[in-house]
Amino acid sequence: MSSAQFATLSPDELLALSSAQITILSTEQIRSLQTGQLRRLSTAQIQALTSTQVQALTTDQYAGVKVEFIRLQTDNLSTDQIASLTGRRIQALTSVWLAALSSSQIGAIDTGSLEFISADLIRYIRSLQ
Repeated sequence: MSSAQFATLSPDELLALSSAQITILSTEQIRSLQTGQLRRLSTAQIQALTSTQVQALTTDQYAGVKVEFIRLQTDNLSTDQIASLTGRRIQALTSVWLAALSSSQIGAIDTGSLEFISADLIRYIRSLQ
């Protein structure tokens, strides 16, 4: 299936893809998905995405994913993707999520986003650096 054809899948057709089918999608097929399609992926489908697929997301795609996506794919997020998180999105995440970040991912958090994070979380982030 071409990327153009893949991009036209209905929400029901996309949800019908198994985890095994998700893992073999090409980066071009991943990039062809609209933000709304990405937001409809099930937890199992999100977890099935590979590091290569996650890092292939465009800036616009990544900006539109659910917080759950970010939580489930923490290990696969590039430092650029972490750096692009807005303060409000970081605020929606938890200290458990922060604890799962590598030191390079922590270092990528934009300092301008820190104003949206509680003082306790800021102390926690600093302790990890």
